[in-house]
Amino acid sequence: MRRRGFALVAVMAVLAFLLLVLALLAKILVDDLAETRRRGNAAYARELSRSGLAYARASIARGGGLAPETFDVAGGRIEVRPEVTGSGLRVVAVGTVRSGEALLARHASAFDAGPAMRSVDEPPPAPVPVPTEPPIVGEPPAPETATPVPVPER
Repeated sequence: MRRRGFALVAVMAVLAFLLLVLALLAKILVDDLAETRRRGNAAYARELSRSGLAYARASIARGGGLAPETFDVAGGRIEVRPEVTGSGLRVVAVGTVRSGEALLARHASAFDAGPAMRSVDEPPPAPVPVPTEPPIVGEPPAPETATPVPVPER
């Protein structure tokens, strides 16, 4: 003999099991989405810092001075700082990704630009020519055989 309500209990148990599976899948999806956003923000911060280094290289290449600068870009900020060290000039660029006031990611990149000032040896002085008398090669031409030089009229 069958008891009454057995089908209802079985359906409720299956529904509870399906809800647990769906909750687990939703948690995995949300965690994966958060990890993807974190990696995306970290990659954006890295690219912002590389952009700061590219700006610094271009400033140095055009021969201008390089001063500390801050650039506000969509979703973040780039800070470029030149530092004079014992071995020369070092440029540090920091990319920061923000959402409102919240700091989401930060990445710093740097490169050594070499000595800040290079000393160049003075070139050796050019030798001073010693005046000598022109060599005598025969006799100067006589006025009758000399080629006349035209003189412009005024």
